[in-house]
Amino acid sequence: MRELPEQAVHRPFEAGPYRMAMDLVAVPEAEWFEFDRRYSSEMAEKRSLLATAHQDVFAAIPMSAAALCFPSRWRLQDKIGKPLSAVHAPVPLYADRLARPVDRFMRHIKSGHIASRLNWSLLDDPTLFQPNGKWRVDGGSHITAENAGSRVFLRVERQTLRRLSTTGAVLFGIRVHVYPIDRVIDRPDRAATLAKAVQALPPEIQHYKSLPPFRQQVLAWLAIESAKPPSRDA
Repeated sequence: MRELPEQAVHRPFEAGPYRMAMDLVAVPEAEWFEFDRRYSSEMAEKRSLLATAHQDVFAAIPMSAAALCFPSRWRLQDKIGKPLSAVHAPVPLYADRLARPVDRFMRHIKSGHIASRLNWSLLDDPTLFQPNGKWRVDGGSHITAENAGSRVFLRVERQTLRRLSTTGAVLFGIRVHVYPIDRVIDRPDRAATLAKAVQALPPEIQHYKSLPPFRQQVLAWLAIESAKPPSRDA
């Protein structure tokens, strides 16, 4: 068996005004799923969750089913069987900006076509299984401008969508990556870009993602990092 590669590092944040968009890209079948050196440990954690918290991570109804072992602060039982508009009802701005494009895409995606997108959040907890935590206003007291790099985490979801040829259902996959921000912010320009992305988040999105308790600490850390001279290898 060939050795699996190191975990990919995704940096989907960008400077500029906040955009809520699908930002879908087509991917070849060979890149449908990501396999890396975390595979064995993550599969072991999934098997444990399926055994000990089955009702929280698996759901099935006639024609639909889902396994969600690593939720980003939402609960599968609250979503299963609902239309997309209801699934995303708690997401600020979704109804006005994304509901129609998402519905249109889901109607027209062709069998064999694989689409991928990335989204990101900053969290103060690296745990993969996080069914709760939206709209938090507490916490973050342990985070400072000096330690935010190791105590705040960039959580990236790599989402894939593919229509199955036999059933016509759309298979929605989520691969979660969690990095301490000092791993992904390795250059001053990247620190500046993330700072601008955080500053551009609308207040309702910030609250939805539970960012306010440690937002200022993160921005202070990013300001320190962005002021450093670039390394010769950058």
